[in-house]
Amino acid sequence: MPEEDNVGYVNTKLEFDTSAMAILALDSSKHVIGDRAIASATITQAELAVVDSLMKAYVADYNASLTNDRGDLYRINMGEGNYRIQIVAFFNSEGEKEAWVNVFCKVSGDYWKTRPVVVFDGGACYFQIDINLTRKEIDGSFVNGLG
Repeated sequence: MPEEDNVGYVNTKLEFDTSAMAILALDSSKHVIGDRAIASATITQAELAVVDSLMKAYVADYNASLTNDRGDLYRINMGEGNYRIQIVAFFNSEGEKEAWVNVFCKVSGDYWKTRPVVVFDGGACYFQIDINLTRKEIDGSFVNGLG
């Protein structure tokens, strides 16, 4: 069983840009993660680095896979600095630590710092990545459609 069974606990000792990233507690995010999460987990600075590295690799691969006729509509441009990131760390039923990473670029106010942003459509402005931190690999991803 996971040693970090701290439901609702968020590690406040991490160094990250709070104007662009929020670490959310599992209890506020259970509805978007579903049954995969069996226990809340904390996330370390090293794991944030893994998330950042895998997210950048995902974006590069995703953008490279776009065809020229649709590339401008679906391209993710993290370099513009307008994206916000939410991360929820949890343990799955195999005892592996995972991170649900929610990335978006259009939001008003600061509510996104305390609860998940969930939208329909929106294109490449909204995407999610499921990262298995134990294995240091992406388990799934989803880029919203244009609508």
